[in-house]
Amino acid sequence: MSRLQKIGYQNCSFQHTGVFANIDPEGTNVVTLAERAGISKQAMSKLVKDIEELGFVETRKDPKDSRAILVQLNEKGTQFIIDVYNCIDDIRNELENVVGKENFDSFMGTAVLLNNYFDNKQQNSTNRDNFSLYPPLK
Repeated sequence: MSRLQKIGYQNCSFQHTGVFANIDPEGTNVVTLAERAGISKQAMSKLVKDIEELGFVETRKDPKDSRAILVQLNEKGTQFIIDVYNCIDDIRNELENVVGKENFDSFMGTAVLLNNYFDNKQQNSTNRDNFSLYPPLK
């Protein structure tokens, strides 16, 4: 975020990434954005309003569902996504220079495996009534 703020995106926050990371090129409705981000529709609506006021997206009625709001990137929002990817590339290159490409790739591979493990674990524990701080007795 600090790199993005240095290149002119001072009003963007980490919270706004929940919209940008989940929006489809053709636009996405607020309910779908909220589901993908794992937040409430109300919270997503606030984030969408924030970035709409900042000039990154446009909203309109969803032609597939007149009750839903469709959120679509505009030119400024599309440029923001491009700048995000450029910042990610810069960071990746910097880290590869510090630890070497092979070590960095190994680290990223491990991070992806751990992320997938915890995502699967979370998806498999949908029944919170069975939650316990203690492992089952054998």
